[in-house]
Amino acid sequence: MSAFEAFLAFMVVMGVISIPFAAVITRSRSPIGQAIAERIRRRTEAKYGRPAPTALPEGSGAGTRDIEERLRLVEDQQSELCEISRKIDFLERLIERSPGE
Repeated sequence: MSAFEAFLAFMVVMGVISIPFAAVITRSRSPIGQAIAERIRRRTEAKYGRPAPTALPEGSGAGTRDIEERLRLVEDQQSELCEISRKIDFLERLIERSPGE
């Protein structure tokens, strides 16, 4: 067997082994995938001294509540902006109508 054939056999065997392993890791909510992700996060935090950005875990109520709270805050700000805009329009009309200027 030549070196090329040995290398090719090695690549085929490694491909056959790695495909199921990759499927297990990438499967949604896989404990193995979550463990590997947590390990990467810890190493990143240790290396760079700051927490790694994290995604919201699927199906977690905490992430959903946080999103709902942020949406509520955005809606409140939008309503405040609309109210301020109406007040500015009213004041502009008053200034245009004011006599003497």
